[in-house]
Amino acid sequence: MSSRREPDLVALEIAKRFAARLRSVVPDCEVRLFGSCARGEAQPDSDIDVFVEVRRPSLPAETRQKIEDVEWEVGFEAGRVLQAFVYLSDEIWKTPRRSSPFVQAVQREGMVI
Repeated sequence: MSSRREPDLVALEIAKRFAARLRSVVPDCEVRLFGSCARGEAQPDSDIDVFVEVRRPSLPAETRQKIEDVEWEVGFEAGRVLQAFVYLSDEIWKTPRRSSPFVQAVQREGMVI
């Protein structure tokens, strides 16, 4: 029997809205809900952490700005703080970052959306 709690369902729905809108800007991405919301440990005022892995060689500044705009809009509409951590695949998997505690935690507890 697993001791893992159920995720924060409200946060999960907000993350799904973010992922859907984000894919209109960056279709080649993977989005994961992680942190306290994914672990079922969130408080009512907890932020919603999402990890975004973009599968392309680069990300122009204007696209990064669009991602931030979507992040802000979805969080504002929901009345929650949405925090997106955006990385290119190569920034994770072709560097020592792949072994960082942060990336390992996202891989372990993150819920693909």
